[in-house]
Amino acid sequence: IDLDRYKPPSDHLGYFTAQSADTLGHLQLGVAARANVARDPFVIVGADGEPLAADTYRAPVQSRVVTNLQLGLGVTQIFSLSADLPVVLTQTGYDVASLTGVGELTPLAATAIGDLRFTPKLAPLSAASGPLGLAVAVPISLPTGDPAALAGEGGLSVSPTLIAELSDGEVRLGAYRWRAAVNLGVAIRPDDRVRDVPTGDAVLYSLAAGFRPAPSVELIADLSGQSWGRTRAQSPAELDLGVLFFASPWLVVQAGGGFGLIPGLGTPDVRGVVGLAWAPSFNPDDRDRDRDTIADAYDACVGEGEDVDGWQDEDGCPDIDNDGDG
Repeated sequence: IDLDRYKPPSDHLGYFTAQSADTLGHLQLGVAARANVARDPFVIVGADGEPLAADTYRAPVQSRVVTNLQLGLGVTQIFSLSADLPVVLTQTGYDVASLTGVGELTPLAATAIGDLRFTPKLAPLSAASGPLGLAVAVPISLPTGDPAALAGEGGLSVSPTLIAELSDGEVRLGAYRWRAAVNLGVAIRPDDRVRDVPTGDAVLYSLAAGFRPAPSVELIADLSGQSWGRTRAQSPAELDLGVLFFASPWLVVQAGGGFGLIPGLGTPDVRGVVGLAWAPSFNPDDRDRDRDTIADAYDACVGEGEDVDGWQDEDGCPDIDNDGDG
């Protein structure tokens, strides 16, 4: 199975796990590296529901560090395609199949490659036309990961997801103070079993909200989970809190952490997350030669910066004589 329940959004516009209903602009490139550190994402419990007392056996995975390397491109203003390769940089634990009561435990592979995931995303309704944005994303994971290292599903998986987002401004341009998103999907994946816990198709959900106390800072709360059965082990859920720092409109630094709400398979006791996303645009209409935040396609004075003084600030021209008296 793929143990990692932290699946970052496919572009820099998302939250911690939840996707935004907006997407990369036309000819906008998305490059990101996101890393997460999880403590005890896989713990064996006894008949009483409590973790085994023996430290040797209680946690088949005691710690895990995974980085997600991402690359995406927007085509038109409403469609993007991204690729995400998870890499297990290090993990400690043992192969749960070797827990037989006879012989030594087999160490878990310390490093591994995960399932390569491609995500086409269609966003026909964005906050540019109103407060509500709607989108559809369909992550498709190829079986490039190692199931024995708990880094792959062992077969093709598809996770169609509906995305709805409310905001008080356009998300892609960063012209919002607050926003909130709901993601609801289904993971269609191979059936498997981890000891006495069967795994298979699951319902996926994410609820997230963001607030910007300053233009360069956004506070994020992100609840994510999935369910494929009636037991707690089959219904992992996690809450992540953190911050996005906007070094520029196209450069975002992410930092935060979270903890498990429902101790299901893959839910860690605690998780730390850091990330860096860069999204330059190669669309000539998005260029801003005078750096006044108004794209050249909409700037009436391409070579002169707008003076933000509350008077016709949207035309891109300095307003030397606001009252027109010469």
